[in-house]
Amino acid sequence: MSGSPGGGVPQRARKEAQELVDEILGKRVREPVVGAAGKLAAEIFGKRRKKENTEARRRQRARLAARTHDNPQSRCRNWMLHEGNVHYARNGSAFRNGGYTKLDLRTRTRLGVKDYGAIGIGTVDIVCQRGVGGPDPCVVTMHDVLHVPSAPCSGISIAKLRDADVEAMLGRGGCVMVQKHTTEQMFAGTRVGRLFRVSLFGESAGESPPEQLRFERPFAISLMANEDDVMRFGRAAREIQGVEHVIGAVCGKNHGVSC
Repeated sequence: MSGSPGGGVPQRARKEAQELVDEILGKRVREPVVGAAGKLAAEIFGKRRKKENTEARRRQRARLAARTHDNPQSRCRNWMLHEGNVHYARNGSAFRNGGYTKLDLRTRTRLGVKDYGAIGIGTVDIVCQRGVGGPDPCVVTMHDVLHVPSAPCSGISIAKLRDADVEAMLGRGGCVMVQKHTTEQMFAGTRVGRLFRVSLFGESAGESPPEQLRFERPFAISLMANEDDVMRFGRAAREIQGVEHVIGAVCGKNHGVSC
């Protein structure tokens, strides 16, 4: 039996250990395993099971948060602007026709301090005020929106707005989203502490922002995800739901934003 460099576990034992792990996972071996290969197999198997259990607990917490947040008494209607690369919705009921395609995807804040788990993806339509307190509505359609029930709010990505030729102008008094080429105002929002909240129109306008959002840092709500994964899952979800993928801003009487 050939040894490994440095006097570690022999290569043959490692190979046998991996074969034993594969057999255990395939439920083909029920007897206890012994020897060097058996000990190494048990170690590999234990680490893999620990990782799987951690992932299962994370998914369970996300599903529990989803059920809690979709309760009408705790539903969040706060859509905040953020500097991440994805749109995300805390409530499952926010998605078009109340439906989203299930997935399991990791997201993180721009600071990398906290990981949030996305459990779904779909399309969301919200009706915003073209001007704060004004009578003119603007429909904002967001594609490839992640369902992140553990997030503190729902988020609109400024980067994805730019891809739709919409620029976010932020100031002390609030925020205004304008079409880049025509400078026509599309929708607006107010300032909440260091964050910016989109002003929703009519019945869509829910409760006032919770006090804790006034103390959130902008990067703490700026979620990032692997763009290739989001595009791949989003394309599959749109095919399942029959959603047309349109990007851009429509000005004039029937103005709206699709991003």
